[in-house]
Amino acid sequence: MRTIITLDKYNGRNGKRNLREQFYSRSFTRGFIEMLYVGAAQIGSGAPYELSKDLDSCLQTTIISADTSYNYRQHQHMRVASGGGDSAMVVFANVYSTAIFPIDYHIPSQDLGIMVGNGSTPVSPLDRRLAARIGHGYEAADISPVLKEQYAGVDDTDADISSTSIRWAQAFTPQRDYQVTSVKLKLWRTGSTGTVTVRIRGSHLGGAQVPSGNYADDLGIATIDESAIGTSSPGALVEATFATPVPVHAGHLYWICVETAASAHLFWRYDNSNITNYFGGLNYWNGVTILSAITTSYDSGATYSLSSGSGDNCFIFEVYGQSLGDFEYDGCVLGNLTFSDPNGTFKIRRRFHNLSGGSITVNELGIGAASGYYPNRWNAKLIARDVLGTGVAVANNEILEVTYTPQITV
Repeated sequence: MRTIITLDKYNGRNGKRNLREQFYSRSFTRGFIEMLYVGAAQIGSGAPYELSKDLDSCLQTTIISADTSYNYRQHQHMRVASGGGDSAMVVFANVYSTAIFPIDYHIPSQDLGIMVGNGSTPVSPLDRRLAARIGHGYEAADISPVLKEQYAGVDDTDADISSTSIRWAQAFTPQRDYQVTSVKLKLWRTGSTGTVTVRIRGSHLGGAQVPSGNYADDLGIATIDESAIGTSSPGALVEATFATPVPVHAGHLYWICVETAASAHLFWRYDNSNITNYFGGLNYWNGVTILSAITTSYDSGATYSLSSGSGDNCFIFEVYGQSLGDFEYDGCVLGNLTFSDPNGTFKIRRRFHNLSGGSITVNELGIGAASGYYPNRWNAKLIARDVLGTGVAVANNEILEVTYTPQITV
Protein backbone atom coordinates (compact mmCIF):
# COMPACT_ATOMS: atom_id res chain seq x y z
CA MET A 1 0.00 0.00 0.00
CA ARG A 2 1.16 3.53 -0.71
CA THR A 3 -0.47 6.90 -0.16
CA ILE A 4 -0.17 10.06 -2.25
CA ILE A 5 -0.60 13.44 -0.55
CA THR A 6 -1.84 16.34 -2.65
CA LEU A 7 -1.70 19.97 -1.49
CA ASP A 8 -3.82 22.50 -3.39
CA LYS A 9 -3.96 26.17 -2.43
CA TYR A 10 -6.78 28.41 -3.63
CA ASN A 11 -7.54 32.11 -3.59
CA GLY A 12 -10.53 32.44 -1.27
CA ARG A 13 -12.02 35.33 -3.27
CA ASN A 14 -12.03 33.99 -6.83
CA GLY A 15 -11.39 30.27 -6.24
CA LYS A 16 -8.32 30.24 -8.47
CA ARG A 17 -5.80 27.54 -7.66
CA ASN A 18 -2.30 28.96 -7.23
CA LEU A 19 -0.40 25.92 -5.90
CA ARG A 20 -0.33 22.15 -6.35
CA GLU A 21 2.18 19.79 -4.80
CA GLN A 22 2.18 15.99 -4.65
CA PHE A 23 4.36 13.54 -2.75
CA TYR A 24 4.18 10.18 -1.02
CA SER A 25 3.22 9.78 2.61
CA ARG A 26 5.89 7.88 4.48
CA SER A 27 4.64 7.79 8.01
CA PHE A 28 1.65 5.74 9.02
CA THR A 29 2.01 5.40 12.76
CA ARG A 30 1.68 2.67 15.33
CA GLY A 31 -1.91 3.79 15.96
CA PHE A 32 -2.85 2.87 12.38
CA ILE A 33 -1.50 -0.68 12.65
CA GLU A 34 -3.13 -1.17 16.06
CA MET A 35 -6.55 -0.13 14.79
CA LEU A 36 -6.23 -2.48 11.82
CA TYR A 37 -5.37 -5.29 14.20
CA VAL A 38 -8.23 -4.67 16.61
CA GLY A 39 -10.75 -4.10 13.83
CA ALA A 40 -9.81 -7.32 12.04
CA ALA A 41 -9.06 -9.61 15.00
CA GLN A 42 -11.14 -12.76 14.85
CA ILE A 43 -11.64 -13.02 18.59
CA GLY A 44 -14.07 -11.22 20.83
CA SER A 45 -11.86 -8.38 21.95
CA GLY A 46 -8.69 -8.48 19.90
CA ALA A 47 -6.77 -9.58 22.99
CA PRO A 48 -4.14 -9.70 24.22
CA TYR A 49 -3.21 -6.18 23.20
CA GLU A 50 -3.27 -2.57 24.27
CA LEU A 51 -3.87 0.38 21.96
CA SER A 52 -1.23 3.09 22.27
CA LYS A 53 -1.85 6.50 23.78
CA ASP A 54 -4.01 9.24 22.32
CA LEU A 55 -3.42 12.83 21.15
CA ASP A 56 -2.66 13.83 24.75
CA SER A 57 -0.39 10.82 25.46
CA CYS A 58 -3.03 9.16 27.64
CA LEU A 59 -3.92 5.47 27.54
CA GLN A 60 -7.68 5.14 27.01
CA THR A 61 -8.32 1.69 25.54
CA THR A 62 -6.83 -1.33 27.26
CA ILE A 63 -7.39 -4.78 25.78
CA ILE A 64 -6.25 -7.18 28.46
CA SER A 65 -8.09 -10.43 27.79
CA ALA A 66 -10.28 -12.26 25.32
CA ASP A 67 -13.38 -11.22 27.25
CA THR A 68 -16.14 -11.40 24.62
CA SER A 69 -18.44 -9.17 26.69
CA TYR A 70 -16.42 -6.17 25.50
CA ASN A 71 -16.66 -7.23 21.85
CA TYR A 72 -14.43 -4.56 20.33
CA ARG A 73 -15.23 -5.82 16.85
CA GLN A 74 -18.79 -4.48 17.14
CA HIS A 75 -17.40 -0.96 17.11
CA GLN A 76 -16.08 0.91 14.13
CA HIS A 77 -12.41 1.67 14.58
CA MET A 78 -10.55 4.01 12.22
CA ARG A 79 -13.30 6.64 11.93
CA VAL A 80 -11.76 9.62 10.14
CA ALA A 81 -14.75 11.34 8.49
CA SER A 82 -15.97 14.27 10.56
CA GLY A 83 -17.83 17.55 10.48
CA GLY A 84 -16.31 21.00 10.39
CA GLY A 85 -14.71 22.77 13.34
CA ASP A 86 -16.91 23.71 16.31
CA SER A 87 -18.78 20.44 15.86
CA ALA A 88 -18.19 17.03 17.38
CA MET A 89 -18.69 13.36 16.68
CA VAL A 90 -21.14 11.83 19.15
CA VAL A 91 -20.12 8.28 20.02
CA PHE A 92 -22.73 5.66 20.83
CA ALA A 93 -21.69 2.39 22.42
CA ASN A 94 -23.18 -0.87 21.18
CA VAL A 95 -23.76 -3.72 23.59
CA TYR A 96 -21.79 -4.47 26.72
CA SER A 97 -22.95 -7.68 28.37
CA THR A 98 -26.76 -7.44 28.24
CA ALA A 99 -27.04 -3.68 28.79
CA ILE A 100 -27.35 -1.02 26.10
CA PHE A 101 -25.41 2.18 26.78
CA PRO A 102 -26.66 5.26 24.93
CA ILE A 103 -24.01 7.86 25.67
CA ASP A 104 -23.13 11.38 24.68
CA TYR A 105 -19.35 11.22 24.64
CA HIS A 106 -18.08 13.77 22.13
CA ILE A 107 -14.85 13.90 20.13
CA PRO A 108 -14.10 17.36 18.67
CA SER A 109 -14.26 17.24 14.87
CA GLN A 110 -10.82 18.80 14.46
CA ASP A 111 -9.37 15.75 16.28
CA LEU A 112 -10.66 13.45 13.53
CA GLY A 113 -9.55 13.30 9.93
CA ILE A 114 -6.83 15.45 8.42
CA MET A 115 -5.16 18.06 10.62
CA VAL A 116 -2.29 20.49 10.00
CA GLY A 117 0.46 22.07 12.09
CA ASN A 118 3.66 24.05 11.86
CA GLY A 119 6.00 21.80 13.85
CA SER A 120 9.06 20.34 12.17
CA THR A 121 10.07 17.58 14.58
CA PRO A 122 11.26 14.54 12.57
CA VAL A 123 8.60 11.90 11.99
CA SER A 124 8.56 8.73 14.10
CA PRO A 125 6.18 5.77 13.82
CA LEU A 126 5.57 6.26 17.56
CA ASP A 127 4.24 9.83 17.11
CA ARG A 128 1.02 10.40 19.06
CA ARG A 129 0.26 13.99 18.05
CA LEU A 130 1.40 16.73 15.70
CA ALA A 131 4.36 18.66 17.08
CA ALA A 132 2.40 21.94 16.91
CA ARG A 133 -1.17 21.62 15.63
CA ILE A 134 -2.88 24.64 14.10
CA GLY A 135 -6.35 24.66 15.61
CA HIS A 136 -9.81 25.56 14.36
CA GLY A 137 -10.88 29.17 14.65
CA TYR A 138 -10.55 32.63 13.21
CA GLU A 139 -7.96 34.37 15.39
CA ALA A 140 -4.49 35.57 14.46
CA ALA A 141 -1.29 34.21 16.00
CA ASP A 142 -0.27 35.70 19.34
CA ILE A 143 2.83 37.85 19.12
CA SER A 144 3.79 36.96 22.70
CA PRO A 145 2.31 34.83 25.51
CA VAL A 146 -1.03 36.02 26.87
CA LEU A 147 -3.38 34.93 29.65
CA LYS A 148 -5.46 32.00 28.36
CA GLU A 149 -7.15 30.36 31.36
CA GLN A 150 -7.59 31.37 34.98
CA TYR A 151 -9.56 31.08 38.16
CA ALA A 152 -9.34 34.14 40.39
CA GLY A 153 -12.26 33.69 42.74
CA VAL A 154 -12.24 33.78 46.54
CA ASP A 155 -9.20 31.97 47.93
CA ASP A 156 -10.29 30.93 51.39
CA THR A 157 -8.60 27.54 51.94
CA ASP A 158 -5.14 25.95 51.81
CA ALA A 159 -4.33 22.62 50.16
CA ASP A 160 -1.29 21.25 52.00
CA ILE A 161 1.35 19.32 50.04
CA SER A 162 3.13 18.03 53.14
CA SER A 163 4.97 15.04 51.69
CA THR A 164 6.88 14.15 48.55
CA SER A 165 4.31 11.41 47.92
CA ILE A 166 1.40 13.89 47.79
CA ARG A 167 0.28 15.57 44.56
CA TRP A 168 -2.51 18.07 43.97
CA ALA A 169 -3.84 18.79 40.49
CA GLN A 170 -6.09 21.41 38.89
CA ALA A 171 -8.15 20.89 35.72
CA PHE A 172 -8.40 23.34 32.83
CA THR A 173 -9.97 23.15 29.38
CA PRO A 174 -8.57 25.30 26.53
CA GLN A 175 -11.11 27.03 24.33
CA ARG A 176 -8.73 26.97 21.35
CA ASP A 177 -5.43 25.32 20.43
CA TYR A 178 -2.32 27.06 21.77
CA GLN A 179 1.05 26.35 23.37
CA VAL A 180 1.34 26.74 27.14
CA THR A 181 4.40 28.81 28.04
CA SER A 182 3.90 29.15 31.80
CA VAL A 183 1.46 28.79 34.67
CA LYS A 184 1.04 30.89 37.81
CA LEU A 185 -0.13 29.32 41.07
CA LYS A 186 -1.03 31.05 44.34
CA LEU A 187 1.42 29.46 46.80
CA TRP A 188 3.07 29.90 50.19
CA ARG A 189 5.14 27.59 52.37
CA THR A 190 6.51 26.73 55.78
CA GLY A 191 9.85 24.94 55.95
CA SER A 192 12.01 23.90 53.02
CA THR A 193 10.03 22.35 50.17
CA GLY A 194 13.00 22.05 47.84
CA THR A 195 12.31 22.55 44.15
CA VAL A 196 8.62 22.51 43.27
CA THR A 197 7.78 20.59 40.09
CA VAL A 198 4.79 21.47 37.92
CA ARG A 199 3.59 19.00 35.29
CA ILE A 200 0.92 19.24 32.60
CA ARG A 201 -0.86 16.00 31.80
CA GLY A 202 -3.86 14.97 29.76
CA SER A 203 -6.84 13.07 31.14
CA HIS A 204 -7.18 9.31 31.36
CA LEU A 205 -10.74 8.33 30.46
CA GLY A 206 -10.89 5.06 32.35
CA GLY A 207 -13.68 6.38 34.56
CA ALA A 208 -13.31 9.84 36.03
CA GLN A 209 -10.99 12.03 33.98
CA VAL A 210 -7.82 12.08 36.09
CA PRO A 211 -4.09 12.48 35.31
CA SER A 212 -3.09 9.02 36.56
CA GLY A 213 0.61 8.36 36.19
CA ASN A 214 0.05 4.78 35.11
CA TYR A 215 -1.87 6.01 32.09
CA ALA A 216 -0.76 9.57 31.31
CA ASP A 217 2.62 10.86 30.19
CA ASP A 218 3.92 14.31 31.10
CA LEU A 219 3.26 16.74 28.26
CA GLY A 220 5.52 19.32 29.87
CA ILE A 221 7.53 19.91 33.08
CA ALA A 222 8.49 23.21 34.75
CA THR A 223 10.04 23.99 38.13
CA ILE A 224 9.84 26.70 40.80
CA ASP A 225 12.73 27.43 43.15
CA GLU A 226 11.56 27.49 46.77
CA SER A 227 13.12 30.94 47.20
CA ALA A 228 10.43 32.35 44.88
CA ILE A 229 7.68 31.18 47.25
CA GLY A 230 6.76 33.38 50.22
CA THR A 231 6.43 32.13 53.79
CA SER A 232 3.29 33.94 54.92
CA SER A 233 -0.39 33.34 54.18
CA PRO A 234 -2.20 33.81 51.84
CA GLY A 235 0.81 33.77 49.53
CA ALA A 236 1.03 35.16 46.01
CA LEU A 237 1.00 34.05 42.40
CA VAL A 238 4.29 32.33 41.51
CA GLU A 239 5.24 31.54 37.90
CA ALA A 240 6.54 28.24 36.52
CA THR A 241 7.89 28.57 32.96
CA PHE A 242 8.15 25.64 30.55
CA ALA A 243 11.45 25.48 28.68
CA THR A 244 9.58 23.97 25.72
CA PRO A 245 6.01 25.26 25.16
CA VAL A 246 3.34 22.60 25.67
CA PRO A 247 0.74 22.22 22.87
CA VAL A 248 -2.84 21.85 24.16
CA HIS A 249 -6.00 21.25 22.12
CA ALA A 250 -9.39 22.94 22.28
CA GLY A 251 -12.02 21.04 24.23
CA HIS A 252 -9.56 18.67 25.93
CA LEU A 253 -9.29 18.43 29.71
CA TYR A 254 -5.76 18.95 31.09
CA TRP A 255 -4.27 18.91 34.57
CA ILE A 256 -1.70 21.09 36.32
CA CYS A 257 0.01 18.68 38.75
CA VAL A 258 2.17 20.00 41.61
CA GLU A 259 4.72 18.22 43.82
CA THR A 260 7.65 19.06 46.10
CA ALA A 261 11.20 17.69 46.40
CA ALA A 262 11.21 17.69 50.22
CA SER A 263 8.59 17.00 52.87
CA ALA A 264 7.57 20.36 54.32
CA HIS A 265 4.35 22.34 53.84
CA LEU A 266 3.58 23.83 50.43
CA PHE A 267 0.18 25.50 50.48
CA TRP A 268 -1.80 26.04 47.26
CA ARG A 269 -4.74 28.37 47.79
CA TYR A 270 -8.18 27.39 46.54
CA ASP A 271 -11.81 28.51 46.59
CA ASN A 272 -13.88 26.27 48.81
CA SER A 273 -17.20 27.85 47.92
CA ASN A 274 -18.36 27.70 44.31
CA ILE A 275 -16.80 27.32 40.86
CA THR A 276 -19.92 27.32 38.70
CA ASN A 277 -18.42 30.29 36.87
CA TYR A 278 -15.35 28.27 35.83
CA PHE A 279 -16.43 25.70 33.29
CA GLY A 280 -12.89 24.62 32.47
CA GLY A 281 -13.16 22.32 35.48
CA LEU A 282 -16.05 20.28 34.14
CA ASN A 283 -15.35 16.59 34.54
CA TYR A 284 -17.00 13.37 33.39
CA TRP A 285 -17.94 10.35 35.44
CA ASN A 286 -20.10 7.38 34.39
CA GLY A 287 -21.87 9.35 31.67
CA VAL A 288 -22.58 12.34 33.92
CA THR A 289 -20.86 15.72 33.74
CA ILE A 290 -19.91 16.98 37.19
CA LEU A 291 -17.99 19.90 38.62
CA SER A 292 -14.74 18.57 40.02
CA ALA A 293 -11.69 20.62 39.18
CA ILE A 294 -9.33 19.09 41.78
CA THR A 295 -7.70 15.68 42.08
CA THR A 296 -5.26 14.26 44.63
CA SER A 297 -2.59 11.57 44.62
CA TYR A 298 -1.05 10.00 47.73
CA ASP A 299 1.27 7.56 45.91
CA SER A 300 3.69 9.94 44.13
CA GLY A 301 1.38 10.43 41.17
CA ALA A 302 0.89 6.77 40.24
CA THR A 303 -2.87 7.14 40.71
CA TYR A 304 -5.16 10.12 41.21
CA SER A 305 -8.70 10.34 42.54
CA LEU A 306 -11.27 13.10 42.66
CA SER A 307 -10.84 14.87 45.97
CA SER A 308 -13.59 14.27 48.48
CA GLY A 309 -15.94 17.23 48.60
CA SER A 310 -14.12 19.00 45.77
CA GLY A 311 -17.16 19.31 43.52
CA ASP A 312 -17.25 23.07 44.05
CA ASN A 313 -13.54 23.71 44.66
CA CYS A 314 -10.99 25.34 42.41
CA PHE A 315 -7.35 26.33 42.89
CA ILE A 316 -6.19 29.87 42.18
CA PHE A 317 -4.20 29.65 38.96
CA GLU A 318 -3.41 31.27 35.61
CA VAL A 319 -2.30 29.68 32.33
CA TYR A 320 -0.30 31.69 29.79
CA GLY A 321 0.20 30.62 26.21
CA GLN A 322 0.73 31.55 22.60
CA SER A 323 -1.52 30.66 19.66
CA LEU A 324 -0.07 29.73 16.28
CA GLY A 325 -3.07 31.28 14.52
CA ASP A 326 -6.23 29.49 13.44
CA PHE A 327 -7.67 27.89 10.32
CA GLU A 328 -11.35 27.29 9.74
CA TYR A 329 -11.57 23.48 9.54
CA ASP A 330 -14.08 22.23 6.95
CA GLY A 331 -15.47 18.73 7.27
CA CYS A 332 -13.19 15.81 6.50
CA VAL A 333 -14.73 13.67 3.75
CA LEU A 334 -14.00 10.26 2.24
CA GLY A 335 -14.93 9.42 -1.32
CA ASN A 336 -13.90 8.56 -4.85
CA LEU A 337 -13.62 4.85 -4.12
CA THR A 338 -12.28 3.39 -7.36
CA PHE A 339 -11.20 -0.10 -8.43
CA SER A 340 -9.30 -0.64 -11.66
CA ASP A 341 -7.52 -3.98 -11.80
CA PRO A 342 -5.11 -4.37 -10.10
CA ASN A 343 -5.50 -1.14 -8.07
CA GLY A 344 -7.98 0.22 -5.56
CA THR A 345 -7.97 3.83 -4.33
CA PHE A 346 -10.02 6.31 -2.34
CA LYS A 347 -9.54 9.87 -1.12
CA ILE A 348 -9.53 11.55 2.28
CA ARG A 349 -9.91 15.31 1.88
CA ARG A 350 -10.20 18.41 4.07
CA ARG A 351 -10.03 22.15 3.42
CA PHE A 352 -8.52 24.75 5.75
CA HIS A 353 -9.60 28.38 5.28
CA ASN A 354 -7.35 31.10 6.70
CA LEU A 355 -9.52 33.91 8.08
CA SER A 356 -7.07 34.92 10.82
CA GLY A 357 -5.94 38.17 9.22
CA GLY A 358 -2.32 37.01 8.82
CA SER A 359 -0.23 34.41 7.02
CA ILE A 360 0.14 30.94 8.60
CA THR A 361 2.80 28.41 7.56
CA VAL A 362 2.00 24.69 7.44
CA ASN A 363 4.97 22.38 8.04
CA GLU A 364 3.26 19.12 9.03
CA LEU A 365 0.17 17.05 8.25
CA GLY A 366 -1.57 14.24 10.06
CA ILE A 367 -4.71 12.14 10.34
CA GLY A 368 -6.65 11.49 13.54
CA ALA A 369 -9.01 8.52 13.91
CA ALA A 370 -11.52 7.51 16.57
CA SER A 371 -11.31 4.22 18.39
CA GLY A 372 -12.88 2.76 21.50
CA TYR A 373 -15.09 0.11 23.00
CA TYR A 374 -16.98 1.44 25.99
CA PRO A 375 -18.92 4.62 26.87
CA ASN A 376 -15.99 6.55 28.32
CA ARG A 377 -13.19 4.77 26.44
CA TRP A 378 -13.51 6.55 23.08
CA ASN A 379 -10.84 8.93 21.91
CA ALA A 380 -8.82 10.08 18.91
CA LYS A 381 -5.45 8.63 17.98
CA LEU A 382 -2.91 9.78 15.41
CA ILE A 383 -2.65 7.29 12.53
CA ALA A 384 -0.44 9.28 10.13
CA ARG A 385 2.03 12.18 10.30
CA ASP A 386 4.14 13.79 7.58
CA VAL A 387 6.57 16.71 7.72
CA LEU A 388 6.88 18.86 4.60
CA GLY A 389 10.28 19.46 3.06
CA THR A 390 9.34 23.12 2.59
CA GLY A 391 6.55 24.77 4.53
CA VAL A 392 3.50 26.10 2.70
CA ALA A 393 2.54 29.69 3.60
CA VAL A 394 -1.21 30.20 3.55
CA ALA A 395 -2.08 33.89 3.29
CA ASN A 396 -5.17 35.46 4.82
CA ASN A 397 -8.31 34.41 2.88
CA GLU A 398 -6.48 31.58 1.12
CA ILE A 399 -7.71 27.97 1.30
CA LEU A 400 -5.43 24.96 1.68
CA GLU A 401 -6.89 21.65 0.51
CA VAL A 402 -5.13 18.49 1.73
CA THR A 403 -5.91 15.14 0.10
CA TYR A 404 -4.60 11.71 1.11
CA THR A 405 -5.08 9.05 -1.60
CA PRO A 406 -4.35 5.51 -0.34
CA GLN A 407 -3.61 3.06 -3.15
CA ILE A 408 -3.67 -0.71 -2.82
CA THR A 409 -2.27 -2.98 -5.51
CA VAL A 410 -3.27 -6.64 -5.53
